[in-house]
Amino acid sequence: MSEPVDHLGRMMLIWNMIEAWLQIAAPESLVHLYPGATEQQLHATEAELGFSLPEYIKASWSLHNGTDDFFFDNWGFLTLERMLCAYKAQQGSEEWPATYLPFAADGAGGYLCVDMGRSKGEPLERIVAFDYELGEDFVAPDFWSLLSWFVNDLEDGKYGVDESGSLVSDDVSLGT
Repeated sequence: MSEPVDHLGRMMLIWNMIEAWLQIAAPESLVHLYPGATEQQLHATEAELGFSLPEYIKASWSLHNGTDDFFFDNWGFLTLERMLCAYKAQQGSEEWPATYLPFAADGAGGYLCVDMGRSKGEPLERIVAFDYELGEDFVAPDFWSLLSWFVNDLEDGKYGVDESGSLVSDDVSLGT
């Protein structure tokens, strides 16, 4: 039997690494991180969705309930409220895969999504980029991998900060 995964502990580790890098390299960008969502907000969101949020993303939202602007590579993490609005708005579209749950947006109609579909009874939870004009692209096997790659890119010097405090990079491709 495998050991249970401490999703919150692992997300705390990742976010502590992100925040430590930001504190040194771009302290002005820390203002773009919202405080975490409450358990009540998370449960209300799950009730509204009608299904449980993936554990890593849920843990991440409990630490930072989105960003107020673009955070990395022109993606802004959605708050729970904005995610619900985006999810509901997309459900009527024939082009939008029904199993996609958006968690980040680029402001131009593109979303990073977790695929809530299942394969052999197990949740996929792969991360995909979806855009109505560009289609969809695989980004990462899961949310943990996506943020781990982001931390590696920070540590490897692949990011800078623009005048607004947003992180920018010319050579990052979300780990792909």
